[in-house]
Order: sequence, then structure tokens, then C-alpha cells
Amino acid sequence: MDGGEWVTSRSCVLHDRNSLFCLQLHVLDKYYDKKLLDFFLYSFDVRNGPGSEDYYQLWVTWEKSIQEIAVSDCSAFWKFIATNWSKNTQKLISGFVKVPVCTDGKIILSKKEDVFIPDDLLLTDLFSKLSQHSFFICPCLRASLNCIYDTIGVQRISKEVTKNDSFTLDNYRFRTIDPSKVIMVGLLKIILSFLADPALDIPAEERHRMVSCLLNVTVQESDEPITVGYSVRLSSGEVVDVKSSRMLRWEREDSKLYMQSSDGEPSYKEKIEFATYFTE
Repeated sequence: MDGGEWVTSRSCVLHDRNSLFCLQLHVLDKYYDKKLLDFFLYSFDVRNGPGSEDYYQLWVTWEKSIQEIAVSDCSAFWKFIATNWSKNTQKLISGFVKVPVCTDGKIILSKKEDVFIPDDLLLTDLFSKLSQHSFFICPCLRASLNCIYDTIGVQRISKEVTKNDSFTLDNYRFRTIDPSKVIMVGLLKIILSFLADPALDIPAEERHRMVSCLLNVTVQESDEPITVGYSVRLSSGEVVDVKSSRMLRWEREDSKLYMQSSDGEPSYKEKIEFATYFTE
């Protein structure tokens, strides 16, 4: 057969609908009509398309040979993984060394130890602003894949970050104010709504107990924002630092609330920020 070769049926598939395996497998629908494809399927047990092990080998090849992946190829790959999720697939991909991140509109592969699941909005915003690093799983791939990334060993940013808390009273000039000017009914309702998030799994009685402690706090106010630093260590040993100016600091044990002053009643945005910090 001129220009052809004999190959095993295992190295063939009838279709490769996403055109990912042109270098790894022999795709028969490029060469034969449908009647012959059915013949290969039933007589030689040629597979209809690539399976989980093929996708595993493809990713390993990408890890070793290329750094940038087309968005369409990467999306097709992870769509297959999510659609065909099983214990076998889980076992296979647990050996992945690199995962996809976005940088300058491109998808590149980065060590999984240096990539994080963005499960905290504040931390995600702070670290995303650093131009020298891409820290988070590519946004176009995150929708329902966090549990899969967990399997690979990608850590959540909230678990890996270290809080560099240099807060001391000596750094600020505080004045005591009337708690009722800060702890208002609307704010308490917003905090209760945050605590009612099913993901937090806090019983109603415990939620009300937590909020009630705000009714007996000492509120200390300063004109300066309270600065908090966060850091994360990469696989190279490099430590990346970011800083955030926040509205308040809640000292539960001392029942004291240290906060930045605001003009008049807090805006809705400030209330949301307040509630977010409190529920931490």
C-alpha cells in the first residue's frame, strides 16, 4: 500500500473530534468512508475516539514539550476530563505536574505548586495585580473543575497564604466612639446573611450568638486605614508579598473593633466590606 503503513488497532481511533491527537494516534475518518469505519469498529475493535489514558498521555506530552496551549485545545481537554470523570480518571490525572494559567491572554502550563484555586475574592484581587506572576487556574476553565484541581494537588489560595499581621496600637491614633453609630440594624442583617452561606455550615443559633457579640463591643476609630500583608511561598523558595488596606480589625477575644473612620453612615459597599471582614 503506497504511502501507508500497518499499525495496531490500539493506536487507532475512528474520530478525533477536537483534533487533539493528530501526532499521537491514527485517526481513520481522515482516510476512510463511513462503511469502512464501521468495519474497523466491529472487526478490529478500533475505538470510536480517544479515552482517558490517551488524554493523560497527551497532557504529559504537553507538559514536557510545550509551554503555551491554544485556548480551544485546553478547553476541549478539560471538558473531556470533567465529562468522563471517574476513579480511573482521578487516578490518572493525580500525576499531572503542571496546570494551565492565563498570562497576557495566553494559556501556559505552570507547576501546580505555584498555581492556586482562587477561593478568596480579596486575595485573588491582590495577587492578580502582580504582573510578574500568574497565580490562578485559567478563569475560562474554572467553572466546575475545582474538585478536579483538588485531586491534582492544586491548593486553595486561602489555605496557602500567610497573613503578615504587624498590627499594633502604637502605629495608630485611636479614639473611642459610640458603637450604635457603627453597629446598625442594616449591618447586622448583612452579616447574618453572610454567615447563612451554606458553605460555612453555621447553625442558626451559632450565627445569632456570633452577631450578638457585636452589640457589646468597644469601637476604636482611626483616620488611617488598617494595613494587612499576605505572602505565599512558591516552589522555587521565592516568597511573594502583597498588602491590603482594610476598613477594620476585629479582636474577638477583647471584644474590640478597630476601624477606619468614615463620613456619616457607611455606604452599602462599605457595609458589604465590613460584613466580609467580620465573617473572616
